[in-house]
Amino acid sequence: MDALEQHLQAKDAEITELKQAMADLQEQQHRHEEEQLEQLTELDDLEMELELESSDTQGPQPVAIHGFFDLSFYKFLFDEGSPYALYAPRDWSFAMSNLNLYFSGQMSPSLSSLIEIKFNFLPHGVQESLASQGRIGETVLDAGTEYLRQNTSVSDPHTTVRFNYGSITIERAHLTYKPFDWLKVLAGRFLTPYGIWNVDHGSTVIIPIRPPYMQVREMVPLAQTGLQIFGRFFPMHELFVEYAVTVSNGRGPIEELVDLDENKGLGLKLRLSYEGDVVEFALGGYGYMGTYTDIKKTSILELNPDLTINTDAEIPLASKIDITESYDEYIVTGDFRLSLFGVSLQGEAVWQRMDVDQHALMQPNYIVLSGAAATEQLYSPSDWGWGVYGLLSWQLPLTKLLYGVRITPYVLYEHNEYRNTLPSLNFDLVYAGLNIKPSPFVVLKVDYSWAIPQESKLLGGTINVIDVQMAVSF
Repeated sequence: MDALEQHLQAKDAEITELKQAMADLQEQQHRHEEEQLEQLTELDDLEMELELESSDTQGPQPVAIHGFFDLSFYKFLFDEGSPYALYAPRDWSFAMSNLNLYFSGQMSPSLSSLIEIKFNFLPHGVQESLASQGRIGETVLDAGTEYLRQNTSVSDPHTTVRFNYGSITIERAHLTYKPFDWLKVLAGRFLTPYGIWNVDHGSTVIIPIRPPYMQVREMVPLAQTGLQIFGRFFPMHELFVEYAVTVSNGRGPIEELVDLDENKGLGLKLRLSYEGDVVEFALGGYGYMGTYTDIKKTSILELNPDLTINTDAEIPLASKIDITESYDEYIVTGDFRLSLFGVSLQGEAVWQRMDVDQHALMQPNYIVLSGAAATEQLYSPSDWGWGVYGLLSWQLPLTKLLYGVRITPYVLYEHNEYRNTLPSLNFDLVYAGLNIKPSPFVVLKVDYSWAIPQESKLLGGTINVIDVQMAVSF
């Protein structure tokens, strides 16, 4: 019996030793696995560092393409025989006004490019007899003009398929170098960095459907060709200051390609912003000065009596350049935005002055609107104008109940005095509508607007618009 007990005790000791050996082996294996995992982590970190370092020297990264488009369904409401019928459709109509594509490239952490192109069905359907002439935003409506409408329908000579060709607009195309957050340099075609609307102009970003008339009439150049130096500072947490200095060809008939005078357009932007968890606030301004110039070129050829070129002349073939219109332009803008608990209030104001050096002939209809006789020959005077709008919106606190759908009612008021010498062009605008965002990429809008001209009897009274829009980003 004693021998059996001793044998069992020996077996128990042997089993205990085996268990301890197995535990030690498992511990060693666990430590080995941890070492392998640590080595793999270090290897992954090293590979990531190498990828980041190599991204600076391997050339440009793939180009990203995105954009937005919108579809509207609208109707203008005005009295029978109103002059608004000359340019506004009376019937319910679908329209695609915006199809914009963005091409962005990142060549290095400090060097990037951006191109924005707008595609349009125009000029198909443009009413040539009522086409815009003279200064931006002014439309010639001469009484009795024959109605002409442009037709761009063409046929493919190979397939005989007919289609209507459209057009493209280069909204912006620029290269940006940003070595520091406080110092960035942009070269190319850029959006003028003023206000709120001109920068955030995508259909899915802006709350209402239609832009304010200070945008439509381009009281400030919407885009410029040249250089922009800009950046931002952080004086304290959640508070930063932005600045921008712009140098460009300024405004002109062909300013995208050629500057017709030596006076460059100069601009300065300053903006203070606070971005807190509950409150967001911004206050900014932009000032611009430049010279608008238009010219006419004439060739002069010195001929002999037998109509051959006079080679004895000092300059047998000469040129003459006449300035047909020139004015100095001074613009000051201001903007603000306040957001609190889903309620947002934003506004912009523009003041514009034009000091004319070379007066251009006024169009006959503007001569009449100014109060003069239609037979008089008048020239465009020095002038000034201003405009202001305020937009109040409230994102209803129903997002959780509606499974992420955002509903934002809004109201916008604008007063626009485009030309001080032509008060008949001045009017007030009121918009009221609803912005519905079922997803980050789709926005549905519906609004009703009232346009009230300052001289309602002359322009046919108030014009109202019912508008529904679907805006999509991709």
